[in-house]
Amino acid sequence: MGRLKRWLPRLPQLIWAALALCAALGVFSVYQWRRAAQLDRMIADGSLIEQPKIPDAPAVRYAAGWLYQKAENIPLALQRYADAEGADDPHLAARAKFALGNLYLQIGLRAADVAAGGSHVRGLAQLELAREAYRDALRLDPGLRDARYNLELLERLSPDKRDQGWMRSERNQKLGAGTEPGWASMQESAVRGLP
Repeated sequence: MGRLKRWLPRLPQLIWAALALCAALGVFSVYQWRRAAQLDRMIADGSLIEQPKIPDAPAVRYAAGWLYQKAENIPLALQRYADAEGADDPHLAARAKFALGNLYLQIGLRAADVAAGGSHVRGLAQLELAREAYRDALRLDPGLRDARYNLELLERLSPDKRDQGWMRSERNQKLGAGTEPGWASMQESAVRGLP
């Protein structure tokens, strides 16, 4: 009973302190919610990339990379995706690696276009970066089907693998109704997915 008598006079002060703490937490929560809503609006309307400083949050950096890619500013898109690949969330890091792989694939295909002044060597270097990015994405998130599909497609189209598993049909060399001369087809492999 002695302890209760000692704390009873301080009870109103403790209640006011608890109410002040709750009010401060409420104000902070509203601020955080408004900031998140503002970021969502800036991502939706594309104004995020017009900001002088983009927040360091990996998810925001990933969104900025997507916006830069959409605006065809490839160097900044690569930089923002690279910033996002260090995320603590393995799924977000895998998506950032996958996005990097897609950009490298796009750059590689453009760079390999000799008719447009490209070079096979530059194109192959970018395609190798794409391959590594897809593999890294799959290491982080093995269930990322898009990365698996793109990696398999890249492996099948790879110049060093182009001669492996391909055959040429020599039948029907004359043009005829409903026939295609010399179709090249890829042999099906029993092992699919990552090498």
